[in-house]
Amino acid sequence: MAGLLGDQLKIRITAPPEGGMANQAIIRVLCEQLGISRGQLTMTSGHASRDKIIQIAGLDQAEIRSRLAIDL
Repeated sequence: MAGLLGDQLKIRITAPPEGGMANQAIIRVLCEQLGISRGQLTMTSGHASRDKIIQIAGLDQAEIRSRLAIDL
């Protein structure tokens, strides 16, 4: 996690933005950091963009903040 940029979470990855590899890396990092399964994350927009919207099922905002140890 790189931190916050405004009201957005910034994540730095090394995977190239080709063939969905960057999107997969982002989802993998979030699952690991949040301690959740892949099925709980849905990328709802931004598949081909730097800015993405990801829906997280089963956690409220306070729990997400706590697990990421950042102040969203």
